[in-house]
Amino acid sequence: MPFRTDQFIGTYKPAQMRALERAYLETCILLGMSSPTEAETLKIAKLVYKIYDSGVEEPYQIARLIEHAESIS
Repeated sequence: MPFRTDQFIGTYKPAQMRALERAYLETCILLGMSSPTEAETLKIAKLVYKIYDSGVEEPYQIARLIEHAESIS
């Protein structure tokens, strides 16, 4: 998972890590990405972190926000 690389800094509890990972997977499903590139993986992970850290903690809601943002960009 991209959340285990040295590009991401932060301390999260195991339940929070599971939520981040689930949000990442949900996002990939909603965007139809079965095999994202490394660049796509990092982009999605950064968006997941940003949204999660802003206070949105429900994985599917995070994924829907990213899906919406991608649809208008």
